[in-house]
Amino acid sequence: MLSRERDWPNVEARVTAAISRFARYKSTLDVRRDAVRDLAGVLEFLRPKVQAVPTKKDEADLFSIANGFGIRHHREDQKTDYDRDIWHTFMFYYYLAMIHAVLRLIKKRDGEGF
Repeated sequence: MLSRERDWPNVEARVTAAISRFARYKSTLDVRRDAVRDLAGVLEFLRPKVQAVPTKKDEADLFSIANGFGIRHHREDQKTDYDRDIWHTFMFYYYLAMIHAVLRLIKKRDGEGF
């Protein structure tokens, strides 16, 4: 059985599913928000390994967008009055790029290369 940090096939499957949902023709804003939430969830899954790669502040920054803009949680202090079409697209590609960068950093650090 793969360890939590090494479950690359599960990570890849979740990222692929999020991309498919987000890019689907006529996907709704709610579907796109869910795809962003799924990518943030992948980063949360990788968080134990992420903590060992960037600095603590970098790690906090990774999650500040999803936590601050009503993507992952439902709190009164979150921003919800924003252009979801524009910002969900930004957040989606931001998290997708972060996942790719974090995975590369983890694999490089562990000597796995690409």
